[in-house]
This record gives sequence, C-alpha cells and structure tokens, in this order.
Amino acid sequence: CIKCNAWRGSLGLEPTFELYIKHLCDIFDEVKRVLRKDGTCWVNLGDSYGGSGNRSGHTLETSNLNRLTIGYGATEGNQKATKGYEKSLLDIPYRFSIEMINRGWAKRNTIIWWKPNCMPSSANDRFTVDFEYLFFFTKNNKTLFWTNEKTLECVDKKPLGTKGKEGIDWEWRKIGENYENYDTKISREDAERYNSLKARKYRKKEWKKVSLWKGHDYWFEQQFRPIAEATVRRSKNKFYPGNSKTKLWYSTQKAIKPGRDAQTFNQEVYKKIAS
Repeated sequence: CIKCNAWRGSLGLEPTFELYIKHLCDIFDEVKRVLRKDGTCWVNLGDSYGGSGNRSGHTLETSNLNRLTIGYGATEGNQKATKGYEKSLLDIPYRFSIEMINRGWAKRNTIIWWKPNCMPSSANDRFTVDFEYLFFFTKNNKTLFWTNEKTLECVDKKPLGTKGKEGIDWEWRKIGENYENYDTKISREDAERYNSLKARKYRKKEWKKVSLWKGHDYWFEQQFRPIAEATVRRSKNKFYPGNSKTKLWYSTQKAIKPGRDAQTFNQEVYKKIAS
C-alpha cells in the first residue's frame, strides 16, 4: 500500500525471504506477549533454496507462461526473484533465530530432528536433507521459583538456603577440592611419591554447607538417555557368547574397561611414567 506501506498476501508467499522472516517474528512477538513467564517456545522451521522467485519454476523472462497456466490449477507466483542467491541455501532457520534473539527471546538450544527414513531428494547435484531444525526459546531469564531436592517442595519466594534449617534447607557435604592457597592438582600421596616441585602444598577435600534449594527460570524437565541394553550386557560378560576361554577385545583393554573413567586411567599411566 502506498499510504501505509502494508503488504497484502499470505505468510510464506512474501516477495523476499527477509520480509517473510519479519512477518514470522511479528507473529512470535504476540506469542511472547501471551506466553506465561515460566513458559517455553519450540519452533520447527525448515530451510529453502534461492531460485527464480516463481513457484512454477519460470524465470522472470518466462513469467508470462506462468500467467497462462493459472486457470488450469496453478497459482500465481511471486514476480521478484531472490537475486544473488540462486541455488544457494538461504539459512532461513538461522536468520529467524537471530532475529528472535534480537527481539528479546532467549535461545536455549538448537535441536536437530533427524529423520532416518526420509524420502531421497530428486536433486542430482546435492545431498539429501534428512533433518530439520527445532529451536528452544524462553522469554524469561530471571529466577521465578525454587525446588527442594530433599523435600520436593516448590516455592515462589526465595528460600533461606544455608541460613535456614539443617536437613531441610541445607546440609553438610564434602565438596571436591579446596582451591585456596594451593598451587598443585595432585594428591598428597602422589606429591610425596613424585617429589614434585609443586608438592609443598596439596589440595584437600573439606565439608561445606550446601543449599538444598535450586532456582529455576522456567519449567523444564531434563531428559536422560538410558544406557543401551547391548552395552550393559557387554559390561557384564567378559567372554564371547558360548566361549568361556576367549575374552572380548574390550575386556583386555584397560583404557576402555567398563566402570573405569578417563581420570583413573590417566593417573595410572602417570604413575607408570614417573616410576
């Protein structure tokens, strides 16, 4: 419109992809307005390629052919091409997510929705796209409520924490290492054994007050992926099935033995080198 600069059309049929992203973000501005403070927003958005600008596949020079076929079930395409982006992936999802961040949304994750049984692409000059983007947005970045890991209580007022009652609000825990006034990461026994120059002081564990309350900005239920059943079976059986004499390859490799972490393995290797 010449007077108000409005555009008449449908979402997704804009003359340019920049205008499409603007319209899409305008819609999510209203979503943000009505969304609860502790709510989350998930957006599934696909990508597209730059082309002629016409849905029929005609270029600007042959766009008259498109008009002749409208009466036979075809629709009139946009007459403005994505100039300079022909055959290029437009990165619509990332352009959209950046604009959402600019408008005040907090982007927490970019999730890949992988489709292992998707239909192969008919294009013969690029790979088949077998995934879609799923964006995880939140509108709030301030703590709204607290939960107690012991009593499972949920409150919307900041609890006392370490200033409250022992056993309810806080408890004593042995926390890692004391990093104050120490300049070495190795233990006392290793320091004496290796005669390290930095072994004059060592780090030791100490008891500290730990709050049982945890603050949350929004509702989120963390998901954990269970260990594969085959992995559990391999960790319990050190021999090949039906053969009690031949050990599995991984059971002979101390570095990847089940139940052994990388830190323990590195310490043992370091001891062998030092000795």
